[in-house]
Formats: sequence, C-alpha cells, structure tokens
Amino acid sequence: MQRTALIMLVLAGCAKELSKPPPQASQSPLQAACPGPVPEPKPGVMCTEKGCENGYVVVLQPKAPWPEGQYRFQFDIDGSAVTCTGSLPLRSCTHRNAMCDNPDVTLAESGCDLPAASHSFWSIAFSGFPREVKTKVTHNGAPIADTTLKP
Repeated sequence: MQRTALIMLVLAGCAKELSKPPPQASQSPLQAACPGPVPEPKPGVMCTEKGCENGYVVVLQPKAPWPEGQYRFQFDIDGSAVTCTGSLPLRSCTHRNAMCDNPDVTLAESGCDLPAASHSFWSIAFSGFPREVKTKVTHNGAPIADTTLKP
C-alpha cells in the first residue's frame, strides 16, 4: 500500500530590525503561527532572539499515522543534495533518532514519550531561504512522497 504524505509549508524568519514595520493586521504572523499567548512585537522588530528561527520549515502532516520502519528523506536544495534518515518507533527521548548529513537541515521527531503508534517525524528545518527544495521520501525503500517545494 502506497501512502501519500500531505506537506504543509511554514516560512519562519526573524530579523532584529525591519526597514519598515509590517502592515497592520488583526493578528501578527507570529501570533498566527504560534498557538497560545504571544506578545505583540515592538514596531520595527519582528521578534526577540529567544525563540526565533531563521530559515524555512516544512511541517509534515501525513494522512495516516506513520508506520514503523526505516525512513529516508532526500532533498535537492537549490542544487545541493542532503539526506536525512530515521526510523520509527523512536528509541528514546534522550537519543536523537533522525540524522541528516548536513548540519543546516534538521529532521524533527515527535512523540517519544507516547505509545509507539504516536511516534512521528514532525518537521524539516532548512537554514536560510532556499528558492526550491525537491523532496523524495521513502519508507523501507518504497517511495511515499515526491514533491517540489517553492517557498
């Protein structure tokens, strides 16, 4: 059975100063992206250094739970190849289960303290702001996703 992953994009960025303040809206982008109470930033300042991310983040939202097995995420980021690998269920909360061969890419895991059926890969973070990310994902060697992202 082949699974298709639904991928949702989130662009996360942070700058200490902007050349001009963002247009007024009923809710700031920071408040829209982060649930819970988020203080409104000062005019001309998007966020503080604490909690800021600088780059491109892809949030993974599969249509069904992630099955157990070996996963391989292959990326072509503006012509540069990066591979991340991991397996489910996660081994423990104190051990990094997913690894990438480039420190500028991080595959985030989720659910290590939950039952194995709830374990997942939550997101992929890329440093900087790529123009194009070609993505191929396999599960136990079988393709499950193949897409091109253009942030």
